[in-house]
Amino acid sequence: MDDTNGHEAGQDDTALRRARVQHLLQEAQSLLLEAGARSASVYLERAMACIDVDVADDPTQIAVAAAIMPGESALRRAMGGALTIVGTLLARNDIVALDEFGRLLALFGDVSAVEDPAMGSIIDGWSATIRHAAGEVERPMNA
Repeated sequence: MDDTNGHEAGQDDTALRRARVQHLLQEAQSLLLEAGARSASVYLERAMACIDVDVADDPTQIAVAAAIMPGESALRRAMGGALTIVGTLLARNDIVALDEFGRLLALFGDVSAVEDPAMGSIIDGWSATIRHAAGEVERPMNA
């Protein structure tokens, strides 16, 4: 076996492992969504987006990979919290329900992800935060 064949075999093994990981993450995400754990599924979406990003092959992808990693910065969390407060104020003034605000933000995230996956992922995380808050706020007090 020469170096070329060994190198190709290594690439094939890596591709198979990545495909297996992708499949398992998709399966886990389906289970989370079925259980109503949308917030947790967002982190799996980000992990899946990073599987095929090889920054060694394309250095321009470093920023994208960093932006879609599961660890959120304090700024992103703060902005998500601020959006939740804005959504709560809109709901209290009967402008739009908090859950609907979260769904609209998710739609915006999906559309944004077409052109900018990192941006879409961040917005989707904010949407999940808002929808989680909606579940807490809109739940009956005695439940």
